[in-house]
Amino acid sequence: MEKKRKKLEDRKEIIKDISKGYFADLHEFRRSGGKRYFALGKPSELKDSSPFPEVKAKTLSKKEVDLQQAFAGHVTLVLLWFRAFGEVMCDKYRLPFTEHFHAEPLAQHYEINVVDGIFFKAISRLLENNLRKQKAIERHDNYLCFRGNSKPLKEQFLENKIVGHAFLVDCNGLVRWKAHANPTEEEIKYMLDCSNVLLKDTQKTLNNKVTSSSR
Repeated sequence: MEKKRKKLEDRKEIIKDISKGYFADLHEFRRSGGKRYFALGKPSELKDSSPFPEVKAKTLSKKEVDLQQAFAGHVTLVLLWFRAFGEVMCDKYRLPFTEHFHAEPLAQHYEINVVDGIFFKAISRLLENNLRKQKAIERHDNYLCFRGNSKPLKEQFLENKIVGHAFLVDCNGLVRWKAHANPTEEEIKYMLDCSNVLLKDTQKTLNNKVTSSSR
């Protein structure tokens, strides 16, 4: 009885996703490239910032990562997509970020490939094995395949399921800047500028902790 109820709920969720979500996203993507707004030029205020949803997943190097713990003491660029096309967009944020901050120990990034839907979850291990072969080895430690509950991600931060999403998360796990779809040159500049601001704040926070512990 419980299995039947679960199957019925899953079926309703799939129908809802297809009828209201996918086709609306596709129409928007064709019309505007999935771009609903342009990113801001400065980080959001603490009081206006939301925590990034809980994500625990394995990297392609098979290391277990709890993002909420990984955020501590760092400024993190989180790149997230539900469809392969979104990954192409996320690369346009990732490459300038990693090039600019490759020598900065407080800056890090994670890529999240969200495995969503019953079918894709059923073949997720096969997908991961293929990704492990396809992706450059230097990306494996930062590339997550997330098979968990994606509802909080969709409800809080998803603009369009087809496009890629980029978030700057501070050392307290708060989303301080976000962008989506293909970035403009100005948005890339904003991302790097906001990262520098957040890095300075993070360094201050770490210095204050050292000072407090030495008293």
